Amino acid sequence: MLLELGLENFVLITRATLVLSPGLVSVTGETGAGKSLLVQAVKTVLGDRAGPHLVRTGADQAVVQALFDAPDALREVLDGLGINGDDVVTIRRIIPRNGKARAYVNGAFVSIHDLRTIASSLVSIAGQHEYQSLLSTAHHRIALDRFAGLDREVEDFSRGHAELMSLKRELQKLAALRKSWEDRRERLRAEAAEIDAVAPREGEDEALEQERKVLRSASTLMAAGHAVHSALYAEKGSVLERLHACSKDLERMSAIDPRVSGLYEDLVSIILEVEELSRSVHFHVSGLTDDPARLEAVEERITRLKALARKYGPDVSDIIAHRKGLEEKLASLGVEEGREAELKGLIQTREAELLAQATRISRVRLESAAALASEVVREFADLRLSNARFHVQVSAPEDPAPSDLGPHGLDEVRFLFSANVGEPLGPIEDIASGGELSRVMLALKTILSGRMGIETVLFDEIDAGLGGEVAERVGIKLAALARRGQVIVITHFPQIAALADQHLVVSKHVENGATHTAVTQISSDKRTDEIARMLGGAPMPAREYARSLLERAGRQDLSEGS
Repeated sequence: MLLELGLENFVLITRATLVLSPGLVSVTGETGAGKSLLVQAVKTVLGDRAGPHLVRTGADQAVVQALFDAPDALREVLDGLGINGDDVVTIRRIIPRNGKARAYVNGAFVSIHDLRTIASSLVSIAGQHEYQSLLSTAHHRIALDRFAGLDREVEDFSRGHAELMSLKRELQKLAALRKSWEDRRERLRAEAAEIDAVAPREGEDEALEQERKVLRSASTLMAAGHAVHSALYAEKGSVLERLHACSKDLERMSAIDPRVSGLYEDLVSIILEVEELSRSVHFHVSGLTDDPARLEAVEERITRLKALARKYGPDVSDIIAHRKGLEEKLASLGVEEGREAELKGLIQTREAELLAQATRISRVRLESAAALASEVVREFADLRLSNARFHVQVSAPEDPAPSDLGPHGLDEVRFLFSANVGEPLGPIEDIASGGELSRVMLALKTILSGRMGIETVLFDEIDAGLGGEVAERVGIKLAALARRGQVIVITHFPQIAALADQHLVVSKHVENGATHTAVTQISSDKRTDEIARMLGGAPMPAREYARSLLERAGRQDLSEGS
């Protein structure tokens, strides 16, 4: 139950603190006084969007704070969020003119998502938007599910269905890519075959360039090599011949002067190195060949490597790395194809699970539809709709298949309504008037609020489109509903206001060039005055009628509306 509502710099309200009682609380005031601000304040506490448009002109921030009784289930939710729970829960919204609004529950900062989770079980609001929701079959399904206690199961199903749709979208994407996979695989294989046909080896390009250089200068190299070999070894008077002569002289000298023996040994070592050098030059020259065929083969090999390098280079090492990458890409295509097969299996399994779950939900909906219709018709008797009929139609495929699954199951739920005897049932959105819609909504709220364990229900102009006698019956129904907890009703009808246990008046005045909205609790004579104002007409007769309404309300037996 809403115990207290505090407002500071909220739109036109500078400061207000409302201490609310159990039972029926009526909120009245002249048109344009700002009654809707209280509805907006409660919605803000419950997690509605809060922006700078809610901050009073000239103020830096607005503050909305509400104090509620905390039901046991809510304390469990608070514990799960790490928030200290107590017999009461305080929700505070701070809305700066510049910056993002903040929310606190029992002093702990919470996200808007968590705030909505916490507040969802505290207050149920029925306003013009909610009445109009009866025109949407989607809301018919929501009402039936709440009545049947299916909210959590349907929410779980919806999550599973969303996951299934995500899997199907992924599968469709992969299926759309399959042709591109085939094209890509062919391209990758063609590139691999092209590289494999040449089979480049690491460092081969540098080696071939060097071999081509040698082959192109083979005759020059051979001539120079022969010249070196002749000068060192082959010709008369060669270097080696002269070195041998020198060594004999040093040998004779060392026989006489031992100090020369080291020089002799050095020269012998030099002779051996020159001999080895001579043999190496001869061996190298003998290996050289002026081979046009080999040069042509080398030239062709270099051309082929350069052709690959232009595509996959710039050098052979890059070509080899690209070839390795092709294997990895081909392997990854296999993984994607494997994912496609995996998805098909996952989808098939998930569809079977969801179909079984949807079938169970459908069965419960069908069983609950007649019970809900029966209870709504029972409520009609107290709302001057005794001749009205109401039916909850649940339509589902006879032999459901996975393709029939929707976000909320297999069923289409529709409320059918007839207000008059002899008239056939038809879609409520096509048949019911505004006043009838508001009474159907009241009947549903009466039924659902008890099942959902919500102690506070706020009705915003439930009396729209009603006549005076019907409004009185609605008031009796609201007062009866309020005996279960707390009903706050914003109304223009004195017949409803007179039945209230607590009466709040919203008024507007101008002070120092600024408009202010005030909320005041009234009783006794002031309440008579307010109901007389709502009645209109001559002051004295209106006051007399107002007194009679209040007296009759005090004697009203609410059991007939319960």
